[in-house]
Amino acid sequence: MSPRDVRRPPLDLTLVSDFAAPTPPIDILRDLALALAARAGLVQGAGGNVSLKDARHMWIKASGTRFSDARTADIFVEIDLAGARETVLVSEDLAHLVLGGPEGLRPSIETAIHALLPQRVVAHVHSVGAIAAAIDVRAAEIAAELVDLGRVVHVPYAKPGIQLAQAISAAVDVRSAQGPILVLLGNHGLIVAADDVEDVIHIIHEVENRWAPPLAASQARQDSGEWWEVLPPGSIDAVVARLAAAGPYTPDQAVFLGARPFHDERAEEADVDPSTLLRVTTEGALLARRSVAADALEIAVSIIDVLHGVREGAEVRQLEEAQIAELIDWDAEKWRRQLER
Repeated sequence: MSPRDVRRPPLDLTLVSDFAAPTPPIDILRDLALALAARAGLVQGAGGNVSLKDARHMWIKASGTRFSDARTADIFVEIDLAGARETVLVSEDLAHLVLGGPEGLRPSIETAIHALLPQRVVAHVHSVGAIAAAIDVRAAEIAAELVDLGRVVHVPYAKPGIQLAQAISAAVDVRSAQGPILVLLGNHGLIVAADDVEDVIHIIHEVENRWAPPLAASQARQDSGEWWEVLPPGSIDAVVARLAAAGPYTPDQAVFLGARPFHDERAEEADVDPSTLLRVTTEGALLARRSVAADALEIAVSIIDVLHGVREGAEVRQLEEAQIAELIDWDAEKWRRQLER
């Protein structure tokens, strides 16, 4: 079954100036967010973002909201597109550009990327298959496997926000970029931009169909004891346990789990540090402290999935200490942590 066969019913995607069309932009974005939320492994917690634009406006998912929230709440912010394109590469303060949306919501950290890409629809996901490729030192070579889906660009890791937008702008001529674009972000995820919502969804599904490993199913949270078993024995082999302990690999892992969240009991005989959130046991189970929030737990399990998807014999790249520190100390990420579930 192709990715197009498993989505929701076809959407009315007619887009004209000022969206004088049967389907309002917020409804189109809501359906896009829910279509992506419906597939496990594409996003975790409040990660990822989607946007839709016309000649003058852009609607984008608010920072700290989950795709699945779109089912019951308005999670999108409307901003002035021309103003955003003038501002986003020099300032992260976009409050003066907000034209509409629920009070108290902020535009996504990645608003710069969405504003600069000319395509009408942009989706950014932290998908398991894409990240497995993105942490491989051969990521640029692996990205070339997707050339049949559109123009493909690999961008080495850069701090989310302005730095990442600048790196993408340097790699993609945004003034003349036509047709679907796929950007594999080093140690981060995937961006897909196209003029059609269905093309964006199809491409994201196709990337994961090609690259994602089978995903682990976490167990129900236990209400007693300091530690509870998230993944049962036999879920994590020695190679994946070693790689997990060597992380973090992505911005969200660093922000929500810290600099060294995994303890590998096969390799580390010392007592577990009080700051350690996750343990991989000698039997290959994943244990979490009961205090670990749901969003952080989703990210932890996804990292295990990512590491199972790393290609045999691959050398992987972790975030550097300085990169971790600038993420943890960043005000934009502190805001997202305040909204963590």
